[in-house]
Amino acid sequence: METMRSPRIGCIFLNYNSTDDTLGAVESLLRTQYEPLDVLVVDNGSDERWLSKLRHGLAGTNVQILEMGRNLGFTGGNNAGYRVLLQQHPDYILLLNNDTYVEPNFLGPLVEALEGDPGAAAASGLICYFPETERIWYAGGRFVPWRATGIVDDLDHNVASVPDRGLSEVTFVSGCLSLVRASALSPEAIYDDRFFLYVDDTELSTRLIRQGFRLLYVPSSRIYHKTIHRNETARPLYYTVRNRLLLTRIVMSGPQAIVARMYVLITTLLKCVTWRISQPLLARAAWWGIVDFYRNRLCEGRGMQLPRSKPAS
Repeated sequence: METMRSPRIGCIFLNYNSTDDTLGAVESLLRTQYEPLDVLVVDNGSDERWLSKLRHGLAGTNVQILEMGRNLGFTGGNNAGYRVLLQQHPDYILLLNNDTYVEPNFLGPLVEALEGDPGAAAASGLICYFPETERIWYAGGRFVPWRATGIVDDLDHNVASVPDRGLSEVTFVSGCLSLVRASALSPEAIYDDRFFLYVDDTELSTRLIRQGFRLLYVPSSRIYHKTIHRNETARPLYYTVRNRLLLTRIVMSGPQAIVARMYVLITTLLKCVTWRISQPLLARAAWWGIVDFYRNRLCEGRGMQLPRSKPAS
């Protein structure tokens, strides 16, 4: 009797001067022993010491490294990796942040959910913080058009305090963990390169839904994200403001687009007024985001000129 073949999965990790995180994430994924699995690390122009450490750390494994030589952003790096992985003819593309680690059995429920629902294009699982492994970072999500953003359900709640909804349909899947049906994507790209960083997963979610697909949340699939619930910082703020406005242009029309754009503009400008004295860097980042949207200064824009996090006090 012939054994049924498991779907082929291609996984992309994006690395940029964070090799320790990346090596830990790759090791975590390889411990799942899922086959067939093609793993690709895209290095987005890391400093030589980090790149050398990456090469050394992955020597002797079957993990490929794609060295871009420059920072193409989250969208550009993932798209470059995707085009390489397509040569292996994957059934699914697994998107994982490089600061994650996974439960050994996390992939099975995602594959099972998508294999059992041909009308679903992508699935995400329960994502908890690390080291606070019972605190929720993502437990399903929804796109809120009038706010031009994706909202995470039960953010920061304890897992035990949230009712188990089981497998459910959602309207927003996180780019931190998504298993995406390869046939639902174009041969050129996963993400829209105009976004560069942030809001890209919201655009992907809305695009798949507009194509007639469903998105799934699979709570029996669980991973952990080494992140913090941060206050606003300059670089993410710039891209979030600009890209939420971009979202109103490319996925909305008519009154819905007008309402969403006005909401983003008004709330951002009000914050700029309060930040002007107390946090001028944030005010500048938000203002640049608005100006660059209207000047059609997309892709990298001016965001990389801003610090990624708050300056040390």
